[in-house]
Amino acid sequence: MVPLAFVFAILVCAVLRRVGADAWVLMAFILAWTGAAAVVALLALRRAPIAVVKVRAAGTNHATWPVLAHLALLVLAAALTGRPALLLTVEGDGFGLDRGARRRSDAPSVVAATDRRLLLASAAGVAALPYSGIERFSIAWKVRGRAGELALTADGAPRAVASLAPANLLSIARALRGHGVHAEDPVAIDVAETAWAEALVRTGAREPFFEREAIPRHPHGARRRRPHGLCLGPRSP
Repeated sequence: MVPLAFVFAILVCAVLRRVGADAWVLMAFILAWTGAAAVVALLALRRAPIAVVKVRAAGTNHATWPVLAHLALLVLAAALTGRPALLLTVEGDGFGLDRGARRRSDAPSVVAATDRRLLLASAAGVAALPYSGIERFSIAWKVRGRAGELALTADGAPRAVASLAPANLLSIARALRGHGVHAEDPVAIDVAETAWAEALVRTGAREPFFEREAIPRHPHGARRRRPHGLCLGPRSP
């Protein structure tokens, strides 16, 4: 939720700038957004009671308005700019570190593959890359397949985002390949898709979180538990 809130704030500021809003309007929005985030943080620190919403197949869904209320701002932005295309469909997204960032504070980035373009958002700004301008891309696995790296070339300039969660990187790679972007190693994507499908089957089977029989016993008789993790990349022996 934090990355999505970050991207939403950047998009609202970009829309306000595009429609010619004054500096005081931007400042008012930033102050209001910061104040709302501070209130939520204070409520969390004070251990505010948890709101439980029961959602059933039949009857009123009480979770609808809290989820859709913020979309009213996007509708307002589309009305002001005359561009309904502001409402995009996200086909894949993830949070990682931009290897090309000049400052360490600009490294955290959100990657969102929409139905129209690839968005790279960080503290330095938002880069919108049309799929037609992305020449090629590749994925690589780090930390024994528990983290991934996306590398691409757009308009002749290389870009790389590391420390992406495996499932998120796979969703971005699917979107890029689905929009006709050339994949340097399509086999790596196919292998990752197979591993993800197997992981979903294992999750559906509700296997125990700890594999007791495969864990060696402690010298004093107690077993050491090792948690399983999702690994989409090739595992080293």
